[in-house]
Amino acid sequence: MDIADRNGWLPDIVLDDDPKLQDLLGVPVTTAREMRWSEMGVFEFHVSIGTNAIRRRIFDWLTAKGGVPRTLIHPSASVSRFARLGAGCLVAAQAVVNPGARIGDNVIVNTSASVDHDCLIEGHVHIAPGARLAGEVRIGCETLIGIGACAKPGLTIGRNCLVGAGAVVLRDLADNSVVGGNPAQPIRVRS
Repeated sequence: MDIADRNGWLPDIVLDDDPKLQDLLGVPVTTAREMRWSEMGVFEFHVSIGTNAIRRRIFDWLTAKGGVPRTLIHPSASVSRFARLGAGCLVAAQAVVNPGARIGDNVIVNTSASVDHDCLIEGHVHIAPGARLAGEVRIGCETLIGIGACAKPGLTIGRNCLVGAGAVVLRDLADNSVVGGNPAQPIRVRS
């Protein structure tokens, strides 16, 4: 909501499956089942959920209901005009997205994370706070790069991977890999 406000956009409502608050920064909070979707028509939305699979499911569901995803960029972030961001992305405070980076739909580049030149990030990825991707890294759909993790130049990190906090990735990772440590070592395979 803070980044939305700093972008000059406050939504009319906040949806939450289990609301603990009646409002968030003055915006009413309700559940999706209480919405009158047939009355909505075209609407803008942003999904702010850290879990990639859930964020993707809700992103797809709202898009199917006629929603238009809105990308939000914190004013202190640095996004090159030569980078491409997909629909519904979030680039948080102090994050950097350098020239030639291509970022898919519904991606989170979190606080102080950096995506260097010519990286290719598929949709629904979460790059956690302080994570660092060197140039030309490729990341598959729904992967989570943990807080403070880093990847050397030119690597491919597959789909649905989990790179643990502080991990140093020095080799390509197959789809569904879970790795951690310095250097990053396999922990298990995700289903």
